[in-house]
Amino acid sequence: AQRDAALAQARAGLLTEARLAAARQQRLVDRTHSLLQAMASAPAVKDAGLGLCPAFMKSMLEGYPGYVLLGLATPDGRLGCRAPQDGPDVNLGDQAFVRAALAGDAFAMGDYQAAQGAQRPMLSFGTPVYRPDGTLAGVAVAALDATALGRALAPDAAHEGLALALTDRRGVLLAAQPGSGAAAPVAPVVLGRAVPDA
Repeated sequence: AQRDAALAQARAGLLTEARLAAARQQRLVDRTHSLLQAMASAPAVKDAGLGLCPAFMKSMLEGYPGYVLLGLATPDGRLGCRAPQDGPDVNLGDQAFVRAALAGDAFAMGDYQAAQGAQRPMLSFGTPVYRPDGTLAGVAVAALDATALGRALAPDAAHEGLALALTDRRGVLLAAQPGSGAAAPVAPVVLGRAVPDA
C-alpha cells in the first residue's frame, strides 16, 4: 500500500510537471502570435513601399530575444524585408506555414528546421499581412530559436531525474530537457531527429 501511494504521488508529480511545461510552451507560442500581430499591423510592414520595414524589423528583433529571424515574406515567398539582413536570399514559398498563412490562416506554425547559414534549430510561425487597401502584402514571419523552447521546457529542480521532450507534429525533436541524477539518459540529445513513437 505504501509503494502504491508513492507511485501515485510520483505520477501526480510528473503529470503536474508536464502540465507546467505545456503551459510554458503555450506562453511562448502566444507571445509569438502577439509579436506577429504587432508586425502585421505596423504601417512599416503593411506598406513596405515606405522603406521603413528593414529598420522596423531590426528594432523588433532587438526587443525580442530568443528569435532567430523576423521578416516579411512576399506572396511569392521571397523574404525581402528581414532582420538580420545579412545572409543569402531566402525564399519561403515552399514552407507549409507560409502557404497556410497566404491561404488565410490567421496564425500558422512551421516544422523544425535549421536556420539559414547559422545552422541553429528553429521553429517558424507566420500570419498574413494586408496592405492598407486590403490586398495581401505577404506573410509576417517569426523564427523562434529552439533553445528558447528548451529553456521553457526546463523542469523544476524539485523533480530530479525528470526528462521532458517536445516534438513537432511529425515527431521531430524540437527541444529536450534531459533529467539529472541517476535517471538521466546516457545517449546525447540530438535536436531535429525523429523520435520513435512520438
